[in-house]
Amino acid sequence: MEYFGYVKANVLDNEYILRQDMESYGEAKELFIEGGNFTFYNKDVKTNVVLKNMLEIEEEYVPTINEENQKEEMWAVLSNNNIEEYLESVIKDYEQRQELITSIVRKLNKNNISGLILNLQNINDYDSTQKFIQELTPRLREIGICVGVKINDEIKEKDFINIVDYLVK
Repeated sequence: MEYFGYVKANVLDNEYILRQDMESYGEAKELFIEGGNFTFYNKDVKTNVVLKNMLEIEEEYVPTINEENQKEEMWAVLSNNNIEEYLESVIKDYEQRQELITSIVRKLNKNNISGLILNLQNINDYDSTQKFIQELTPRLREIGICVGVKINDEIKEKDFINIVDYLVK
């Protein structure tokens, strides 16, 4: 028997949807970030994105839209810089990985963050890292948060193009 790990229940209709059967988002789009913040267009709306280290987010962010149809959002960056061994030990264990994912979801949702960019480097356990991203992405999408992965020598584009929303180059 194969387990997929998550069932979304619609209590009103007594309908159950397995996560793997939910609507596909298609291939990830490319984002190019130089320096700090970046801008992208979505349905003719120019969006200016403010990037902030996830560990430094302490209060709710209020996105703005001005008269020129320009929007400003805040996206968090989660990096394993200086915590590689700790993060790797957490994501190897299923229960600890789920606790970490729940904590990330709560923090981003509480602070009104629109997206998350994962910048993971010096990875020793690629399979656990891949599972972490595969399990985190749908949880964030359910609450309207985009997910991007920074492509580097260790994170391969082909492994994440159909999982995340953005590939950051």
